[in-house]
Amino acid sequence: MFGFSKEATVENLSKLAQGRKWDKIKKNYLNADPETRVNLAKACSTVSSDDSINILTLLLDAPEESVKIAALQALTKVGND
Repeated sequence: MFGFSKEATVENLSKLAQGRKWDKIKKNYLNADPETRVNLAKACSTVSSDDSINILTLLLDAPEESVKIAALQALTKVGND
């Protein structure tokens, strides 16, 4: 949709997440196409932080089931009470 899919691989998004580039992630990828948001959820599962959990929580509101499932799977890895 926005042309981010090529650079929005799980690997690339994981590097951003591990580098704590949360503002860039929110600005460029949170409202991207469903495939990118699924990759974003997977990337967030590599970082256990409040920011990661906040993004995953936002992804739970996505209209696409695939995005919601990916966010839930990621939350099982990094979520807490």
